[in-house]
Amino acid sequence: MSLYAVILLVGTLALLTHHSNSKFLYLQFSLSEEANFPTWVASIMWLLVAIASYIANITDRLQNNQSKIWLLVSCAFLYASMDEICRLHERIPRWQFVYIVPIMLVFTIAGPFLWRRLRGLPKNRICLIAAAACYLMSLGLEFLVQIPSIYSSLQQIGFIRNWNPIEFTEEMIELLGTALLVHALFNYSLFRWNVFASGATEISVETKE
Repeated sequence: MSLYAVILLVGTLALLTHHSNSKFLYLQFSLSEEANFPTWVASIMWLLVAIASYIANITDRLQNNQSKIWLLVSCAFLYASMDEICRLHERIPRWQFVYIVPIMLVFTIAGPFLWRRLRGLPKNRICLIAAAACYLMSLGLEFLVQIPSIYSSLQQIGFIRNWNPIEFTEEMIELLGTALLVHALFNYSLFRWNVFASGATEISVETKE
């Protein structure tokens, strides 16, 4: 719940300071700026996914069910965490075409794998579907604003020009998708650990008897 509370805080601060007279406050909490509070939160959340994936790999290893795909997922989100800070992809011209192949590769391999592993818990199914929807919507909105003709047309609308709701929505649902993924991964690891601990306890009791 703390992750969702932080996301709500990020969105609230961004809205409250969007038209602030203080440029410092705007730069610190705006979702469209770099090296500020929302960027730090996003980077930490990507890092949490990387850590949770590695923990899931460990809990699977305890039951001889490990897979190197966990490490692929962990490395991918670790890179995303670092990229969120340095904004590497935004410094490369036409970055969409440079990164689309590896992104699709990770989604193609890791997506079905995560679904097979995490869907056993009913809450995880909902989290995974919601996270996938958030990421797809975020990616779609990000591509949308990269098209000059569409972006310029949207900027003619006063509300969009004044509040920039497209970028706000894109950043917020990306954060939400990441929180949902962290939620599902930690639920999975906790469940696997409980199964392992329960099995170990049963074995030790049987041996003692």
